[in-house]
Amino acid sequence: MNWTYDRDNEWAEDFPNTQCKTNENSRQSPINIDTSLIDSGDELRNINSCNLGCQLSINYKPSSCHVINEHNTPTVYFDSGSYISFNGHSGDDNYKINRTDIFELHKMTIHTPTMHSINSMKYDVEINLYHYSLGDMLQEITGDVIENNNSNLNSNNKSNIKKRDKSGTKISPEEGKRGVIISLLYRIGNDNGEVNHFLSQFINKIPLQASKPEDAKEINVPVDSDWSAEQLLPVNKAFFTYPGSLPVPPCEENWYWIVFEEIGQISKIFFETLRIGFKNNIRAVQNFNYDNRKISYNNNPNFNRHNKMEIKKMEKIIKNAKNKIRKIQEEEKSKNQTKRTLSKAEKYYNSLFAPKKDKCEGSNNNNNLEEKKALESSAWYVRHRDLARAVVLMIIFGLFILLSVKVANYSVTSDLLPKLISERTKLQQNKDAINNSINSLNNNE
Repeated sequence: MNWTYDRDNEWAEDFPNTQCKTNENSRQSPINIDTSLIDSGDELRNINSCNLGCQLSINYKPSSCHVINEHNTPTVYFDSGSYISFNGHSGDDNYKINRTDIFELHKMTIHTPTMHSINSMKYDVEINLYHYSLGDMLQEITGDVIENNNSNLNSNNKSNIKKRDKSGTKISPEEGKRGVIISLLYRIGNDNGEVNHFLSQFINKIPLQASKPEDAKEINVPVDSDWSAEQLLPVNKAFFTYPGSLPVPPCEENWYWIVFEEIGQISKIFFETLRIGFKNNIRAVQNFNYDNRKISYNNNPNFNRHNKMEIKKMEKIIKNAKNKIRKIQEEEKSKNQTKRTLSKAEKYYNSLFAPKKDKCEGSNNNNNLEEKKALESSAWYVRHRDLARAVVLMIIFGLFILLSVKVANYSVTSDLLPKLISERTKLQQNKDAINNSINSLNNNE
């Protein structure tokens, strides 16, 4: 379904049955963060400190790079295998995310200028990292969640997810999902550094925007073996967090936001590339009602030590999820269930824990077939290059012989050759006569 950022004030009218239609109790994103409201300890303010109550841990792995232009926004899809855990959502009944849930990195989007503002100030570039709830993905297969904590799930949300999936008319890929979005803000600065190295490997290969969203093509860009979203993270892991929404239609309020406090630096060349091609691909800042939701702040003094411990916990949860999927497969086989049901579990298992297949494989079969044929043609030429050259030379030589025969045959049939000889003889006779006359004149003198 088509929509644009420059008409974000019309989203409520264009999508009346979504949460883009806001009211005083809405929890929409992006927002402005006023750092003067951070709780100082001596005085309670609207932004409370939550070092223990909103802990974040990150375990990003190297990935291949799948680039696409969606709604005039550079979008990169990552391979499966990168996760975060975050407990800052616990206790919020509106989002119903399992306390022990972890979230898998799915994609990132790049925006100029930033969507979020700090103290009413916008920066040059914002990168958003989307993480899907692993519990939701597991629930779709098993009808359960990690650690069987059914009491923390919103059963209505589950039915809505299934209904939307069947409709085939999603407004955005994230419709019906929920999770955590990490926001990273950047200003023009240093040309070096991990962030610029990360961006340099694909920024000049972002495809042009298609006339229709469904026609957008994904490009697989070769990157370094250690290319990872971890290269985007700031040194200082202090962050703000709040309950929000998708910043695009259908604006569903199923997403927690983590906005890192440290402002990174991006090359001016890369900024200009993004500004020229994708300027103002942002949603306007939304109202924030402190009576309806809160912003929390974590200065993360012990992030590195805590992160190592949490990674081990995440790996344990993932291992349990693997075992659960294997158990489902074994039960389905033993019960001789339909091939369709079995393939669904296998598809989930492969996409979640095995190397990710090329996303273009399904949507761009025709393009892949053409590329395959082109590669096969190139390979055949390399193997038979000498033979091909010999054949071409023989054809040229044959054409030369044929042309010579044709010329000779024409000369004979049209008496062209005798005429040429006769003319040549006459010219020689005239030349001799002139020479004799000159000699006679010289002798008389």
